[in-house]
Amino acid sequence: MRRSNTESLGEVIRRLIRAYGLEEKLNESKIYEVWPYVVGEAIASRTKRLAIVNRVLFVYLNSSIVRAELIRIKDSLPETLNRMAGIDMIDEVVIR
Repeated sequence: MRRSNTESLGEVIRRLIRAYGLEEKLNESKIYEVWPYVVGEAIASRTKRLAIVNRVLFVYLNSSIVRAELIRIKDSLPETLNRMAGIDMIDEVVIR
């Protein structure tokens, strides 16, 4: 018999995530997770670091050749990353 004041486990977890302010970090991890699928393994392996600040994704690379390739597709990256991650989190990509 189900009580009227019960909640699903998923809903309880979502409320806890919101209460502890972890939504932003979980969304960031989704972007980091899809990065290799969006840019490919070759570029992902030459990415030193990714950082998200104020809806801007900063991409730090260790290869000038990869930097040139990413600059070529830079304008399409925010839309593709957001779509593949299933969230609206990135407005701009800065390549360093």
